[in-house]
Amino acid sequence: MSTTDLDASRRSQAGRHGEPSQPPHSDQPDLTASGLAGLLLGGLLSTYTFGSINDALPVIGRDLGASGAELSLLLGGFACGFAAVLIIAGRLGDRFGRRTVFRIGIVAFAVASAAAGFSTGIETLIALRVVQGLAAGAFMPQVLSTIQATTTGAARVRAVSAYAAVLGCGTGVGQVLAGALIGLDLGGTGWRPVLWSGVLLAGVALLATVRVPQTRSATPSSADLPGAIMMALSIAALVYALSIGPSAAWPPWSMIMIGGAVVLAVIFYRHERRTERSGRIPLAPPSILRLPALRLGLIMAGVFFIGYGGLMNVFALMSQSAPGEGGLGLSAMLSGVTVIPFVIAYVIASMLVGRLMTALGSVIMIVGALAQIVGLVAMAITGYLLAGADADRLTVAVAIQIPFMITGAAQAIMFGPMMQTVMVEVPVSAAGLSGGLISTVQQTAFGLGVAILGGVYRWIAASSGALIGFATGVITDAVAAVCFVVLAFRLRRLRSPRDQEGPSTTVRMDGPT
Repeated sequence: MSTTDLDASRRSQAGRHGEPSQPPHSDQPDLTASGLAGLLLGGLLSTYTFGSINDALPVIGRDLGASGAELSLLLGGFACGFAAVLIIAGRLGDRFGRRTVFRIGIVAFAVASAAAGFSTGIETLIALRVVQGLAAGAFMPQVLSTIQATTTGAARVRAVSAYAAVLGCGTGVGQVLAGALIGLDLGGTGWRPVLWSGVLLAGVALLATVRVPQTRSATPSSADLPGAIMMALSIAALVYALSIGPSAAWPPWSMIMIGGAVVLAVIFYRHERRTERSGRIPLAPPSILRLPALRLGLIMAGVFFIGYGGLMNVFALMSQSAPGEGGLGLSAMLSGVTVIPFVIAYVIASMLVGRLMTALGSVIMIVGALAQIVGLVAMAITGYLLAGADADRLTVAVAIQIPFMITGAAQAIMFGPMMQTVMVEVPVSAAGLSGGLISTVQQTAFGLGVAILGGVYRWIAASSGALIGFATGVITDAVAAVCFVVLAFRLRRLRSPRDQEGPSTTVRMDGPT
């Protein structure tokens, strides 16, 4: 099939999800550099918030007397709130205006962040973290939708590339800045400025987006509230059970909740199928989920972010554990500093992704996954050897830097190419919805990664020390990377004839979110 025929085939599906194949641009003002910066700052907040709290967890635990399970819920609660509203928030932006919903979400995020910084109990802090997640889930889908609706051609490619880079490095930047803020201990406030920094960033984003063009969908979809509620409850039950279960020796109620989450997911799918058959537009149309490339992409995104979120979590826990517990005994500030080489490697690799895709095509994501396996295995071996040798903390911190940097660079060249390969295979009309589904999986996977790898870490660390627990958690991440490689080979076999003619660096971003 020629390129023209393939594009025509995809355009013919444009009306299936209630949206024209191309969003209108002729009557929309251009997105200014300051407006784009404000939108990207909003995008940064979603992963910055995860990373910053991740680094602050040990300090928060000591200050508020929180258990390991409760600390897991600080991360998992945010992820649950975010994932639960992401897609429906995209629908609200389509209907009421993306700039409006973005700014409402940013204000809500700032208020929740300010309040969370004054929390005196772990239960209150967890609840406000859920509110933070809901607010972030409201503004996040408007970022990419606005970029799609107000840019074209090379400007869109640059904006989307910047969006991907900002999301990728946000977690590492959050850990670094959180460490610095905790180390400064401004006015004896300890970890609280970590949350208040979100207020400052949200305020800057709010000011920068004053002149962002207001955009709406020409044919907005219905909200599908029953579907949204079922999906939210299913995600919340699963993440809560996996966060509490390992620390509580898997009580019966945790298994019941996991089973309930599965049942709710089945009911949700059947509801979506009935809704679509009736001619209405469901939250997650089953016809889209039947696309092989998208199904693989969602699984790969889940595998990737379970490993990524879990790795950053167990590193923060291990590096700040006392030497007597087998950890490095670093302060929050030094723990954040230790992540800087990882962030630098990620950013540099992100800058090279476009050239690598041009030269190697989608095979680069497989190369990246294999490099990640090498980095993770090297990191785990280093941890096991140095734990046995009872090495000092400086030796351990320095020794894991090279494999840590390899892992950071590898992750940068895994996820972006995977997204591009998936989006090439998805009809233009469903590109935005597909991106929303992948983002939902991303946030859910962050929570699951903290629960799964964090659970492995705490289980092993309790008997064998923090460094051994960290190394075991890293090996678990390496297993996930192996799964990613297997799925990546399957995804490449689904590549369209157009892509077989040569690698493409263009991502089709048209369609609803």
